[in-house]
Amino acid sequence: ERFLREGRAAAAVKSDHVITIYQVGEANGVPFLAMEYLDGQTFADWLRAWRQMNPVPARPAMILAVARHLLRGLVAAHAKGLIHRDIKPANLWLEGGTNRLKLLDFGLARDGPTSSLTQSG
Repeated sequence: ERFLREGRAAAAVKSDHVITIYQVGEANGVPFLAMEYLDGQTFADWLRAWRQMNPVPARPAMILAVARHLLRGLVAAHAKGLIHRDIKPANLWLEGGTNRLKLLDFGLARDGPTSSLTQSG
């Protein structure tokens, strides 16, 4: 129930900075999500590679670009009443070729303050 409900909530979010979920359903008793194929890598993987190749910290312009993309995704989710609750580099995707950041994994998301399928702790 939780998987399907959160999948439907995430599917309602339309943004270039949130993964697109095309369909949420159940087949032969197994719940599923059909979502866009993403080419690229997680932000966590990108950060690891960056640290190995660059002894200096990222430039402020780089940090601001990542933050801007992340915030656009969060604004779109919040506009639909969805609170992500698990922002971390492994849940962010850098698209190959565009370097557009997309928000992934709404598994801990809460659809507003009245949601009761997830709780603290």
